[in-house]
Amino acid sequence: MKKQIFATVLVAGILSPLFAFGNVANASTKPTLKPSVSYNSGKISFKGSASNANVKKVVIKKGSSKFATATLKSKKFTVSKTYSGKNNFTVYGTSKAGKKLTKSYTIKSSQYVTATPTYYSIDRSQSGKTIVKLYAENEKNVTFYTKFNGYDYSGFAESGLGTITYNYPANDYTLSAYAVAKNKEASATVDLPEVTNGQGQTNPEILPF
Repeated sequence: MKKQIFATVLVAGILSPLFAFGNVANASTKPTLKPSVSYNSGKISFKGSASNANVKKVVIKKGSSKFATATLKSKKFTVSKTYSGKNNFTVYGTSKAGKKLTKSYTIKSSQYVTATPTYYSIDRSQSGKTIVKLYAENEKNVTFYTKFNGYDYSGFAESGLGTITYNYPANDYTLSAYAVAKNKEASATVDLPEVTNGQGQTNPEILPF
């Protein structure tokens, strides 16, 4: 009987520190956020979820200035605000009293601004035509908007590579382009090179598709 009692006490003595260590580890785990961003109709939208119900609010900063706040419901948040720009943002979660509970998460401009397009090729080998292949890196569902000698043209591409044909005879021309991907802000506008009539040019900085 004494041996049995001793064994029970010994096992309990060994396991107790292990259980205590597990409780300490769990208590020190920080809540986390899963933020995301989108852009549509002149508004930037942030949404996401928190891992812990203690996170009551989300703070969104542009640089050092507070841009927006959101209250969580069922550990989820969403907030939209009119915005035009290409800044990075930081997002973090707080308690109801404003104490920071999570780390800061960076929302990069590339997550909501369409990549600036460039040309893959410009073909003027056919009389009276200029065929331009445009490329927006890592984008999908893109509309390319161009201005050729003052005339507006556009074309849609499910991938980041789109083709626009200008049936416009001209010895000289000016050509600019920008792109808008689904749920993203418009890219910057870029001027494209002039290619001599009757010739073609491929962008040496882009690998063949």
